[in-house]
Amino acid sequence: ANKRKENQIMTDSDKLIFMGNQIRNRMKECGLTELDLSKRTGIHYQLIGKYIRGVVNPGFLNLDRLLRELDMSMGDLQMK
Repeated sequence: ANKRKENQIMTDSDKLIFMGNQIRNRMKECGLTELDLSKRTGIHYQLIGKYIRGVVNPGFLNLDRLLRELDMSMGDLQMK
């Protein structure tokens, strides 16, 4: 039901939700909670929650902290 037509352009909201899902999936793989990730990155756990729900667009520095801690790259956040 949520299949997207190949020629349909993703909105900014779609991109944030996709990015948040990628981060959430990696957190699960690593066995990390939002609070765990918060302690490791210095980013407030409520803000991390907003990132993974796609409500807030993380700034570059926070995104860099998250990706480093989760051993991810920017390529991991792109649709394939």
